Amino acid sequence: MIVYELESKNLTGLGGPMGTDHTTTNWTALFMSVKSAKRLAEKDYKMQKSDGDEDIKWRRVNDNDWQSQDLRYVMYTISPKKLRK
Repeated sequence: MIVYELESKNLTGLGGPMGTDHTTTNWTALFMSVKSAKRLAEKDYKMQKSDGDEDIKWRRVNDNDWQSQDLRYVMYTISPKKLRK
């Protein structure tokens, strides 16, 4: 069975002195469809964004994954995961 993992990445650790840049994971969640994962990411982002912030534009990466653009302080990635018995 294939499920889709949505990861919210915290980008606030980027842009510091050379060698100190880092990202962390805010949270992850599993979904039965890419569409459901995108819906949660968009809902989460809308709760955090300020006026004038852009909407999420999704793009395919590695033929299987989906990724949002850099949204200044957060980025979302959706990856398929195979569940086994």
